[in-house]
Amino acid sequence: MNRQVLDELKRQIPLLEYLQAHHWQQARPSGFGRFLGLCPLHPDHQPSFLVDPNKNLFYCYGCRRGGDIVRFAELYHQVKFPQALALLNQWRGLAPLLPEAVRFYRMQLHRHREAVAYLYERGLRSPELIETMRIGYAPGRLLRRLVDAVRLSPFGVVPSWLGHPSRLRFVCPPYRLSAGKQSLWP
Repeated sequence: MNRQVLDELKRQIPLLEYLQAHHWQQARPSGFGRFLGLCPLHPDHQPSFLVDPNKNLFYCYGCRRGGDIVRFAELYHQVKFPQALALLNQWRGLAPLLPEAVRFYRMQLHRHREAVAYLYERGLRSPELIETMRIGYAPGRLLRRLVDAVRLSPFGVVPSWLGHPSRLRFVCPPYRLSAGKQSLWP
């Protein structure tokens, strides 16, 4: 993520609004447009968490941690920087890439009879089970284009966008799904 995109994300999410959405309540105004309240990052009995909405920054005098909206998301959700950005983007309203991909491939399953027939032959006949397992279908031409684009062997290759979309990786699945004795992973 470049600096301009990161700065834009920080501008679009007011820290005070994000804190209030996560049930933070300020105890009192602290002057100069700042607010003081209990720290959501550690057990706190006296207000020690200072928020400056004008600068979109926070500082806790109790645990001595501070920073911007991204740093707060890292500390509050106990995640690393890329995951904090993903959470903030999701909170801001951007659809994450993985759920969108799942939705697309599930839609493809219902558009291609051969995919449904394949599942039926393999013993998966319950629409509820297919829905619960979130099974989808990648038509050969789509997967072939993806594999050709990165020049990888198609055997057991799965795209993985976990972490950050710019870090597209391909991994072999660590396990094989099965229905009875038949594998769902060809």
